[in-house]
This record gives sequence, structure tokens and C-alpha cells, in this order.
Amino acid sequence: MSMCYSSGTSGKLKGIKQAQVNESFSARTYGEKLLTKAVGFSERTVYLSPAPLYHTAPYIWTRSVIRNGGCVVAMEEFDAERCASLIETYQVSHASLYPLCLYAC
Repeated sequence: MSMCYSSGTSGKLKGIKQAQVNESFSARTYGEKLLTKAVGFSERTVYLSPAPLYHTAPYIWTRSVIRNGGCVVAMEEFDAERCASLIETYQVSHASLYPLCLYAC
């Protein structure tokens, strides 16, 4: 069973208890099957997760890659230069990157 966390609309972190399913870790859920088909995960996938795995999206993407036989490169904390280096070193094929907006004063 997995435990994901959300701050929802309140801003207070809380755990989201999911229904316990009696299946092996390698069994893919319906959502993972859709995600796999949509983004093309396979045993050749190299996924970079620059975000903490206790967040729902990085956790689900990481789990989906592993369940498809791919490789995951997980960063302990985000650093743009390190991220670029990891992409080049490991020939990353997929990543969950979020836009950063900078405003000039």
C-alpha cells in the first residue's frame, strides 16, 4: 500500500490513505496502464525524478517506470546544473519537470 501526501486547499499536509489491494508490486493499475500507453514507458525508459517521491505525481511516475522494467534516476533535491548533467549522463528519456517563472522587477 502506498501513502501519498497532499496539502489540498487548506495548505496543511495530510496523508491520503488508499484502499489496500491484494496484488504484487509489479501489477500495474488501470491508471498506470493508461499513463504507460500515453507517454510510452517501456523497459528502455530512463526517467528522471527531480522532485521528492512523497509527492503523488513523482511517486506514481516512478512506480510506473519501475513496473514497466525501466530505470529511475532520483534526485535528492533539485539543482538545475545537476539536473542537466544527469539528463546527459543517463540519456534520460522522460522527466517530470515543472515550469519556473521569473519576474523582473
